[in-house]
Amino acid sequence: MLLCFAGSLLASVEHAKDCADGNASACYNLGKSYENAPNWQRNYAMAQEAYKKACDLKDAYSCYKVGYMYYEYLYNGIKANRTAAVVHGLA
Repeated sequence: MLLCFAGSLLASVEHAKDCADGNASACYNLGKSYENAPNWQRNYAMAQEAYKKACDLKDAYSCYKVGYMYYEYLYNGIKANRTAAVVHGLA
């Protein structure tokens, strides 16, 4: 389990570096790693920020994820915003 976690942590660091360089796929994967991390490490606000950057880089599914996170207020740290959800293609 620890080895698996260390591997995902290294992958997240790599995704963060590639995302900073403007790689939309890396930004999406970074958001996914924040969203699907173990409970004590999960960070929906950071996931949404990574998805927003990927969306700005024209990754369509990331735009959907941003809109979904705005539409569904169940994500900790993200307030529901139906207008922003519509802007990102939902509703």
